[in-house]
Amino acid sequence: MRWPWTRPERRAESLDYAATIADAFEAAAAGTSPSRAANAVAAAAAGCWSRAFAVGMPTPATPAVTPAVLACIGREL
Repeated sequence: MRWPWTRPERRAESLDYAATIADAFEAAAAGTSPSRAANAVAAAAAGCWSRAFAVGMPTPATPAVTPAVLACIGREL
């Protein structure tokens, strides 16, 4: 149910992630900087990888492999 005094939500634009990533690759190949949307898509993907690696529960041979280390590894991928 929508309250009568609230305005409907409007979105500025819809992102096509595949096209945005393709534009980022083209910009990198041309030597120009990618758009802000391409940077946002890359940051979102890095965050997803980071969180996915952080929740892994490995049984490492050394205690140095912690969830924080795994999150850094996922972010750098």
